[in-house]
Amino acid sequence: MAHFNALLATRHAVPARVFGPEAMAALRAQAWPGNARELRNLVESLLLTGAGPVVSCKELAAMLAEPAAVPDGPGAMADNPAPAAFPSLHDSEQALIARTLRVTRGNMVEAARLLGISRSTLYRKLERHGLGAP
Repeated sequence: MAHFNALLATRHAVPARVFGPEAMAALRAQAWPGNARELRNLVESLLLTGAGPVVSCKELAAMLAEPAAVPDGPGAMADNPAPAAFPSLHDSEQALIARTLRVTRGNMVEAARLLGISRSTLYRKLERHGLGAP
């Protein structure tokens, strides 16, 4: 875990985060059946979305929480509409692009690489979201 924290912090040019004893205990309590990639993705998400230098148990619990079950069948979503606080795909994409550009300090090539899209696609998305080139 410390390896991923240091490696990914360097890769994304962000400060490494501190995992206190409670957060470490919560991570150790999780079943990681040979899935280092899952742990790596968790650490990367915590690095890129965290607000402070220390990973809180609340923040970790939110990341480790099981996803809510999706209703089945025709009309199931009409019976169970998404909560109003749930962001739209457009808003989520806009926030992710803005955050990635901050992390890469406006480096469009690096931002496109991190997002897994071409640079031209990134420029189109910037225009669509009204973000403009940095």
